[in-house]
Amino acid sequence: AASDVYKRQVLEYFINKASYVYIFNMCPCRTLANCKKYDPSIGCISLGKGALRMKTFGRLGTKEEALERAKRAVASGLVVSLGRVKSDTIVYRALPEQGDLMHICFCCECCCVERGGKDLPKYLKGWHQRMEGLTVTVDPNLCKGCGKCLEVCIYGVREIINGKAVIDQERCLGCGRCERVCPNGATTITIEEGGVERMIARIESYVDVS
Repeated sequence: AASDVYKRQVLEYFINKASYVYIFNMCPCRTLANCKKYDPSIGCISLGKGALRMKTFGRLGTKEEALERAKRAVASGLVVSLGRVKSDTIVYRALPEQGDLMHICFCCECCCVERGGKDLPKYLKGWHQRMEGLTVTVDPNLCKGCGKCLEVCIYGVREIINGKAVIDQERCLGCGRCERVCPNGATTITIEEGGVERMIARIESYVDVS
């Protein structure tokens, strides 16, 4: 899937660049929710010098461990969410917050932000941004209206109209779950040339993992 390729490229770039890697022993959200769909051992990763201040849920690790975890997460269909998350820095006691710590979360329906994503107020939804140049389309000739994409859409941006899946493009974040589960190949995600590079540059403008 195109979305999986994009995720791996972005993750591999930041993991390889990171000065320090912090590996979570498990995903706190999936563990607390007793998630049955996804392995709770695929926990978060933190990158950068701020990892030296981390005190909870895990340990300092290697880039090889982080790359392998990222590979497992993407392959299992988890939603990748990454960036400078000040609230996580507080929760995981990595203060002071200095812009030198990236949090990488692998989320499912049980996870804290994703679980309520479709019900968040508009100003909070703005924290998560869709990648520039990413397009999600549905081919009405292939769509059978089975609804599988609705079942996995964390953000509630899909509906069936006249027997076909329709996407609210303004609210869709392009996570790729719909593309993965569509049994008829009706949903397609494409990324413009240079889109991955623009995404990396945007993230690097506010967090430094080196």
